[in-house]
Amino acid sequence: MVNKKDYEYIHLSSAEYFRGTFSQISLGQSLIENSKFQECDCKKLGMKNAELKLTNFFQCEMMDCYMRHATFENCEIIGCKFINCNLEKAIFFNSSFKYVVFENCLLNVDEIIKSAPKEANLKLGFFREIYKNELQMGHSDMYDKLLFLIRETEAELFKSIFVSREVYFKNKYKHKKKVRLSYGIKFVGLKFSKYLWGYGLKLWRILISFVALSFIFSFFYYLESNFTINQGIEYSIQNLLLSNLNDSSLQVTNSLRWTGYFQNFCSIVYIAVLTSSFYRKIAR
Repeated sequence: MVNKKDYEYIHLSSAEYFRGTFSQISLGQSLIENSKFQECDCKKLGMKNAELKLTNFFQCEMMDCYMRHATFENCEIIGCKFINCNLEKAIFFNSSFKYVVFENCLLNVDEIIKSAPKEANLKLGFFREIYKNELQMGHSDMYDKLLFLIRETEAELFKSIFVSREVYFKNKYKHKKKVRLSYGIKFVGLKFSKYLWGYGLKLWRILISFVALSFIFSFFYYLESNFTINQGIEYSIQNLLLSNLNDSSLQVTNSLRWTGYFQNFCSIVYIAVLTSSFYRKIAR
């Protein structure tokens, strides 16, 4: 156990600690390299501006540690738990996080997400942990960005399972064709959701696809009726605004009328998604 030490600067190299306990130690501007910490408990460490190079942490618990402006270079952090830690403005070069837990931590989210695992299943767990932490901290400005990353990673994972080229997925789903097919369908659904309305998170995509859909219906009305192109656009806009629901004076075929009802349904869905996204934006 190392307890209540104040080091202005130390250079720790090629050290290994197993189940060590470090408490209330100041390591500001210190250099730690080529070292390994396994199943260690670290409490109230002051590591502002510290540099860590080629240093690995395995199943360690960090509690109330101050790591603001710390630099992690070629470090590996696996199975560790960070509780009430400050990692604001920390920098990570070629480092990786796997199976980590964050609770009530101040994170440099834009920087730390660059150190996500390459494996889709591990990456998904990593992004979900960061999202959960940001919810705990009330950092609403990061919600949509992290949710978008989570949806993107889910699509990547579903595709990996469906294709099953990697050894892990190939062995796990070798005789589960129906399961793989279901993940393939989920992948297509997520991609459709992304390009149609940005997973319901990006207002501009919702608006663009909303307008584009109305023009697609306009073109269909133009081709399948005696409408001019302007009349087709006008009829499409009326359906878009749900103003044709009870209008029996319009002389249209049953085919066009049912197409209009379908457009009414699409319009309701779009309005619901748009309202939900807009409310989430202003509620912050």
